[in-house]
Amino acid sequence: MVVATLNTGGAQGLWRLINTVHEPSLEEVDVWCLQEVALEEEEDKTVARHLARRGYNFWAAGCYDKRTQIMQKKGGAAIAIKK
Repeated sequence: MVVATLNTGGAQGLWRLINTVHEPSLEEVDVWCLQEVALEEEEDKTVARHLARRGYNFWAAGCYDKRTQIMQKKGGAAIAIKK
């Protein structure tokens, strides 16, 4: 099992990873532990759909405070696990 960790530096970095995860050098990663994903509300569902097409399940937490309805510019952790 190959586990990789990455500080994405925000949602843009996460999308860059999603768009390159199918490259041969990254295909061998079974688990992605991600920091600073900073996803907007509901964006985690979109990310999950894109990663599902690439063979991963995806979960994220800590990006959007539903109580105050404020999106955190930094923060949030996520994990993507190969199906």
